[in-house]
Amino acid sequence: MPSFDIVSKLDLSEVDNALAGINREIATRFDFKGSKCSLTREESALTVLADDELKLKQMHELLKVYLTRRKVDAAALEFKPPEKAAGSAQRQTVVLKQGIDKELAKRLLRELKDSKLKVRAASRATSCAFPARSATTFRRRSPSSAASRSSSPCNM
Repeated sequence: MPSFDIVSKLDLSEVDNALAGINREIATRFDFKGSKCSLTREESALTVLADDELKLKQMHELLKVYLTRRKVDAAALEFKPPEKAAGSAQRQTVVLKQGIDKELAKRLLRELKDSKLKVRAASRATSCAFPARSATTFRRRSPSSAASRSSSPCNM
């Protein structure tokens, strides 16, 4: 039975490659010379350590640019509020979001059931599965559902 699954996972090896590139750029950039800025990853969280708020913002931009280059969506980053470290240094935790949260999964399931497609919908811990009798079930769309396509969170 064909199935249409919605899954949100990050390729952590690509994240590691982006972090290596960022650390190389920090070591060579003139405005970071002599600073103790660093970026490390532990499990599904990044720790950003910067000398001041300006360098912290520059590191945010570097993080977004390098992740986008590596085909990792920057929307998967959840920036926690910065906290004071030693002296004027700032430390910030950035959570790498993986999986689909329950509210989004419920909304997807509700929209699919309202579309009147002959599909069973199941919500799992970090994904949604929509098994159907045939693969063409997902291709057939009524004119009313095509109009609401732009407002749906996921293009089907």
